[in-house]
Amino acid sequence: MVITITRNEKELGEWSTEEVRSLYQSGELVGTDYYWYEGMAEPKQLRMFVTPPRTEIPYVPRRRTPEPVSAGKRGANTTTPYFSSHRFSPRAVGIVSALIFLLVVIVIYVIASSFEEKGQSQPQPANADKLLSQ
Repeated sequence: MVITITRNEKELGEWSTEEVRSLYQSGELVGTDYYWYEGMAEPKQLRMFVTPPRTEIPYVPRRRTPEPVSAGKRGANTTTPYFSSHRFSPRAVGIVSALIFLLVVIVIYVIASSFEEKGQSQPQPANADKLLSQ
């Protein structure tokens, strides 16, 4: 196949496919030059000819598999959970739970005492007098 190469609308010459590739690799032809051969509708940039089209490689996420635990730690044939180094100790969980419980009790106490300061033992609806008189 004979390929015609042009640059700035001036014909540089006609070469075979192998000659065009070697001239491109040597730097005599550049990617912005245009190529054309018989049967093409219009010239295209040379970089499309000498550089193979990119093929997209699909992204496949890597799976982390747990590594087996040595026999001395937990026993044979067991695996370490994925987040084993990020677990909370039972003592820490107990302390945090107790603090949350204490915080809830204090909030309930503050809310209850605010009603007693207003002279009410518990919140009552706006029409409580009508409901009680019936």
